[in-house]
Amino acid sequence: MVTDLAVVFDLGGVLVEWDVTPAVAGLMDAAAWERAAAELDFPGLNALSDAGRPYAETIARVERRHADRPDLVAAYRHYAEHVGLSFPGPVPGTTAVVEDLLA
Repeated sequence: MVTDLAVVFDLGGVLVEWDVTPAVAGLMDAAAWERAAAELDFPGLNALSDAGRPYAETIARVERRHADRPDLVAAYRHYAEHVGLSFPGPVPGTTAVVEDLLA
């Protein structure tokens, strides 16, 4: 019989919805963000955040790599400062799954 069990879920797009658009809406439209995200290697930066790196560290990384592009630095900094807006609520059905696992 298993007495100790750990279940690990990813957060964004698994337990809660994840949409970057609201986090950058005050700065740029979706098309401008897509261009900036491509130049920033946003998936790579996001992977660092998912691995537990603080945003201060990833912002400093962007500042070093894109010192000649203050627009990209501003875009990423804005995202990092408003990241909470990118999680609008739970993915439908996941609350019940988590409650069942806790029970």
